Amino acid sequence: MQTQSLTTALDVTEKVLASAAVLFPAVWAIWTKARKRWGHVSWGSILRAVNSLYSKMHAVNYRPACIVCLGRAGAIAGAVLSERFGRPVVPIVVLAFDYVEVEAPNTSPIRLIYRRLQFVDFGIIKENVANVLVLGIDVVTGSTMEQALEQLQARGVTCSATACLFWNPEARVRPTFFVAERSTRAKYPWHIATFSERYGLGIQSSTRSS
Repeated sequence: MQTQSLTTALDVTEKVLASAAVLFPAVWAIWTKARKRWGHVSWGSILRAVNSLYSKMHAVNYRPACIVCLGRAGAIAGAVLSERFGRPVVPIVVLAFDYVEVEAPNTSPIRLIYRRLQFVDFGIIKENVANVLVLGIDVVTGSTMEQALEQLQARGVTCSATACLFWNPEARVRPTFFVAERSTRAKYPWHIATFSERYGLGIQSSTRSS
């Protein structure tokens, strides 16, 4: 009797495991597809994209003397890319920026608030440096890359190339190197909120003071 019960239990366990072996990959595939549709980008995708970016640079024998990373996200990609270049070490410099709140001119009783790019610090970037790669995680509108290039040029920094992982074909700037086209903003694994949530982009329904 005990032997029969044990056999039955093993049969049930085997069927459950067999079903799980079939269902889990399917559920995982659906979940992964849904995350991509919602704009989520995984750490694995970032690493693969940086490796692909390096391969494109290596194919044309491009090696910068320094990488200027746009923001904290650019620094993540820059650190991995620098590692791929090996020795001698290609140093990375982070060009930090933030967004300041600006009220758009509007005669409507609705206040339209948007964020304007503002660079935080250029003090760590040496002047008159040559063969610099300007790297961003993505180029959506091209505004950040465009303004960064202007600021660097004003400081005598010679940029030999620009690069990003994801590029929007409608952006004002086309980087020298990019991995994939993407027309919408992504939610990266280090983000705890979307771009709009993080910077409060949108319309505020407070009334203007006369």
